[in-house]
Amino acid sequence: MLMIYLKRSKTRKMSYTHLTELLETLDILTDTEFVTKLRASINQARQGETISWENAKAKLGL
Repeated sequence: MLMIYLKRSKTRKMSYTHLTELLETLDILTDTEFVTKLRASINQARQGETISWENAKAKLGL
């Protein structure tokens, strides 16, 4: 377990796996181009602008 030290001498325990996942998430979210595309994709899905899995595979030539 890693110990994370906070103000006022409070500590919190965090597993190595959780810390690694958190760092990976921060790494992804600092990629502004990716985040812009991700937000656009989420908005498209919310608006129902989706295609079937079969159409997606066909578009990609799979």
